[in-house]
Amino acid sequence: MRKRLHGRSLRLMFLGGLLLAAVVSCEQGVNDPEGRATEQTEVDSAELAQSPAAAAAIRPGERLNRQQLVQLLGDRVPAAANEACTALGQVCAAQSFAPKTSCNYTDTCDTDATQTGVFVDFLCEAVNGNATCTAIAQQNTVTVSCNRVTNGLTCVNARCDAPFCLAYSGTCTEQTTQMQNCFSAAVCSSGVCGGQTMTQSAVGTCQRDTDGDRCTKSCSGKNAIPQCSSGACQCLSGQP
Repeated sequence: MRKRLHGRSLRLMFLGGLLLAAVVSCEQGVNDPEGRATEQTEVDSAELAQSPAAAAAIRPGERLNRQQLVQLLGDRVPAAANEACTALGQVCAAQSFAPKTSCNYTDTCDTDATQTGVFVDFLCEAVNGNATCTAIAQQNTVTVSCNRVTNGLTCVNARCDAPFCLAYSGTCTEQTTQMQNCFSAAVCSSGVCGGQTMTQSAVGTCQRDTDGDRCTKSCSGKNAIPQCSSGACQCLSGQP
């Protein structure tokens, strides 16, 4: 009887030791420094991919990693990229275009342009012994068309020129109207910048002093000289 009880005690102690070891192992997995290092590396890679300095030149036929894909395609990276796939050699995501140059629009209203880049195919390939949806840059750089809608975009800003004085009506005139030209904004329509209008309005008066200026007038009096006075040409007596 004592032998049976002793045997049961040993088995219970053995099972308890196994449970304790399992708990310790789980705690180590949660607090594993290597796990934290791996997580931090993924965060750093995502941040690095957003930096222009991280961009790598695309080589024809190159297999692209996740960082390169984010740099080249942004939010257009297929969800299946770099993930497990099932049929080796088969397409595992839709083809994407990776631009090498920006669209060469000539102005604000231009609706058609071109840009160069390479197409990226996604094939299920064996990577480190695992079937992985792999991004592969095509061999040739191609030129594709760019299109955009520009209708309604402002292509020339509204402005008002400096005020100016209208011509004085006569040699002795001392006052005239001050005007200003203002232009509305121009907008794009069917790829062309237009629709700008001009309005001219009076914004004040211009003044000058003409008293004593010589003017044209027939004077009959002795020593009378035609001169401006109070805004009019008058015959004024000169020096004897």
